[in-house]
Amino acid sequence: MKMKIYICVLILMRALTFSTVAFGEDVEKFQYTSNVEVHDNQDDFIMLEISPEVYASMNPRFKDLRLYQKEQELDYLAFPQGNQQMNNEENKLDIFNKGTIGNTYSFDIMPPKDMHVGDIQYSVKLNASQYLVKAKIYGSNDRKEWKYLRTQTIYGIDGEYNRFSLENIQYNVIKIEYELLDHGDMLEVKSVVYTQTKPILNKGALQAVDFTSKENIEQKTIEIVIDHQYNHYPTSGLILESEEKYFYRQVSVSGSNDKESWTEITRTYIYRDAVSARLDINYSPREYRYLRMMIENEDNQPLKINRIKTKVLPLHILVNVSNEPRDFIIKAYWGNPSLSAPKYDITNLNITLDPQLYKQYGIYSYMENKEFVGAAKQLPLTERLSWLMPASLALLSIGVLVFLYKTVRQVG
Repeated sequence: MKMKIYICVLILMRALTFSTVAFGEDVEKFQYTSNVEVHDNQDDFIMLEISPEVYASMNPRFKDLRLYQKEQELDYLAFPQGNQQMNNEENKLDIFNKGTIGNTYSFDIMPPKDMHVGDIQYSVKLNASQYLVKAKIYGSNDRKEWKYLRTQTIYGIDGEYNRFSLENIQYNVIKIEYELLDHGDMLEVKSVVYTQTKPILNKGALQAVDFTSKENIEQKTIEIVIDHQYNHYPTSGLILESEEKYFYRQVSVSGSNDKESWTEITRTYIYRDAVSARLDINYSPREYRYLRMMIENEDNQPLKINRIKTKVLPLHILVNVSNEPRDFIIKAYWGNPSLSAPKYDITNLNITLDPQLYKQYGIYSYMENKEFVGAAKQLPLTERLSWLMPASLALLSIGVLVFLYKTVRQVG
């Protein structure tokens, strides 16, 4: 009898031990689900577009998303936001106003027109085989008022030149200046070239948004807040509309997911004069529900913004369906924040990331997973019943002692 109790306790302990191991990614662990019907597929990959509304219910960058065809898990690759392809061909820029004032050498360049500034990398080539200088970069739209932007290291070593970007810097003219060498040697600019990164994915659709505007008279600012209604909403810029004719204002853009803690995204200028205007604000991809724009009025009348559009980024994933039939259904599951991102072979393969090459489907709506058991029930049995493991250990100890005592008596 005692032996039977001992065996039963061992079986219980074994079961408890396995219960402390994390469950497999069973469907009952996911709160949300959606079906995608694939018809007449003849390719190895398909493209899934995820709407911002659906994406808001997921972990950022699809960490908890799992795809199944019957019992088979499908591997997928999330497209990098703002994915780009480098064009290594160098293009020369015109150089203006080069010369020295005292021990400082400076020159002006004009960034290429009609291109997203963050997609360009610059190299400055001086008239020496080797050099390293700390250059100050300034921006201006009228060549009169210059705004210090940052200090940039510029070097050349045996024909190799460093590249740098002017991301989120939006000016018509850029001034670069640096001090001459201590012994007075003249390091003149020989050329300035840029390489352009061309986007594979489009920059996203323009979406008109509602916003609130509040003036702060003491700080001479206007605060504009945009609520996209969905969590980690992916954007890459803003386009403003105003009926004002002549203005030049500094603007900062910040993002938040709770409307309390704000992170600055970019700081730039918007303006309109008699011949030109700049009312678009570009930045590298960000995911925030709220955007806040602060417009510095200084001593001017408050600038009135009539309309705002955000640049909404597309959300795509590439799904490997090479082993699937022509017609099948993909069952998508997500809604488990405890999961880490999956690791698939597809992430290390050389695959062309162009949505236009693949047949496109989408997840634009979802439903509650009826099999979802809830976060509390997903915990191991020993965590849900904290007393169970100590009680089992105590029972096992008693059983072992009884077994040993009985064995000793039989031997004696």
